[in-house]
Amino acid sequence: MDYGNQKIIVSFRPSSHSYDATIVIQFKTEEEARQAAQKANNGPGYRSGSSYGNLALISFSDGSWDEPDETLAEVGEGEKVNEYGCYQEITVKITLPAGSSIETAALLEPAQAGLLRWLLNKCKPIKVKNTKEVKMFTFSYKGESIYDRDINGKHAFYIDQKTIYVEKTNVEVIVHI
Repeated sequence: MDYGNQKIIVSFRPSSHSYDATIVIQFKTEEEARQAAQKANNGPGYRSGSSYGNLALISFSDGSWDEPDETLAEVGEGEKVNEYGCYQEITVKITLPAGSSIETAALLEPAQAGLLRWLLNKCKPIKVKNTKEVKMFTFSYKGESIYDRDINGKHAFYIDQKTIYVEKTNVEVIVHI
């Protein structure tokens, strides 16, 4: 694909999710994003458009992910375009005992420590809230799908080519998209 002076090569991976690929287009205004999403919904092919603020998300399914170029020509390229095999936006809140740190988290639960280290590396900025009883870390993640809601009563995160299962007792996940 050619976006001005910048050439982007995209390869899509097979997905077990309902959508095979997602284009996230950032526009100047919310109205432009809403109109782009509406155009995607009214156009040909197996695709779904939605808008969130000044972002339009256009997802492709049923093997129709060879249409991103045509879709961008139809709905507009906006200010910035990102393409994902399966896009997800989540907030992860991890609550630890007061006085805990990332380093001491490994002593509490090894799986949770691995998730914490990965989130620290991928999610900036990180919000930390301290109370007398707990320390809460809040991470906002946007990108390839990494989270599955519930596997055997635990949160399941697919990171660094492995699955990390985390107890739900002190980890809250909010799925935005």
